[in-house]
Amino acid sequence: MDIKNAFLNAQLNKHQIYVEPPAGFADAGKVWLLRKALYGLKQAGKEWCDELNTTLSGMGFSRSRVDPCVFFRKIERTLVIIAVHVDDCFIKYDTDSQLAIVMAGILKKYKVSDMGEVTHALGIDFTRNSDSISMSQRGYAESILDRFGFSDCHPTLTPASDAITTGKSTGLEKFEMNMIVGALLWLSLNTRPDISYAVARLAQTVANPTAESYSMAARILRYIKGTLDYAITFSGSARQPLQAYADADYAGDNDRKSQSGYIFMFAGGQ
Repeated sequence: MDIKNAFLNAQLNKHQIYVEPPAGFADAGKVWLLRKALYGLKQAGKEWCDELNTTLSGMGFSRSRVDPCVFFRKIERTLVIIAVHVDDCFIKYDTDSQLAIVMAGILKKYKVSDMGEVTHALGIDFTRNSDSISMSQRGYAESILDRFGFSDCHPTLTPASDAITTGKSTGLEKFEMNMIVGALLWLSLNTRPDISYAVARLAQTVANPTAESYSMAARILRYIKGTLDYAITFSGSARQPLQAYADADYAGDNDRKSQSGYIFMFAGGQ
């Protein structure tokens, strides 16, 4: 669901903030005292966070100690979970009566749009069947390729290489490195852990990018071009125990810094 005009639901109780009236009002020489968390205020996000936390706590939800954007409550002997991203809320429930209880409490406070079963959110596509849920970002990945001029590039099989690259132009030099890294980080953090290591190494060059840095970025983009259909799948049919794998090198050849990586697999996740 989407909470309409979310920030404007939050009261400015902790701060006195004054603004000049917009053009066209007959209040020349005067200022207005804000009563609501107007969009654009640096406090607006925090005030809205506190407001929503108060509302959900009043409905019997507890806030996760691990992730402050996740709330949970036991209703009808099963757990109802609400995950929040600014003004978007994702509700996990088992029965329609559970959803009705949650929605009734929220509608007492806010105007919301019921978006139905989640299929697309935050640039992520969700595909569901009887026993699994898949998350992918094909559309977002294609937008990255188009943005940086790699829509028609030749794919490569791996996102990184230990081989020394040349100073040959990649066409990416016209973009700031932080733009490239920022776009790739969102992809790697959500649905593409296979590029996490390569993007992390690339991020280390943001402050002082070199020709080699842009070659590294180009290789990641070429790898994405060939793996647009990759997705993360969570399956409910498999019942395997929690498995963890870890690996590390010691004092890399170039900067003498160690690199480590890990992956956890649970209940058939791929």
